[in-house]
Amino acid sequence: MKEKMLAEIERCCTCDEPTGRAGRMDDSLYCTTCGKGPFCQSCFDIHAPLCARVATLEAQAARDAKVREAARDYQAARDAYRKVAVTDIAGWPKACVEVVYRYERLRRTIDDALAEEVE
Repeated sequence: MKEKMLAEIERCCTCDEPTGRAGRMDDSLYCTTCGKGPFCQSCFDIHAPLCARVATLEAQAARDAKVREAARDYQAARDAYRKVAVTDIAGWPKACVEVVYRYERLRRTIDDALAEEVE
């Protein structure tokens, strides 16, 4: 009987101490960011903010990588745009017009990404 009771005690996934809670469906502490758990209160208080911060930094790094990629594309499009020495867009070859539109689209992408950072 005692062995059965010990097997049912929920233990913290970090420190292996009893959590003092009933189970996942009840009030057990699981990280909402990564799903890890169960935690005792003290381990949860340490893990949850750190995990949330890591997730935020990962999302920011992905966004920054997207901005850097757009900036590289923007630079290449701007260089190609500068090489075009024609003033009348109606008479431009199709490839030149596509470069101009790509340049403008990338400029808007970078502007939007930078605006998100400010907010």
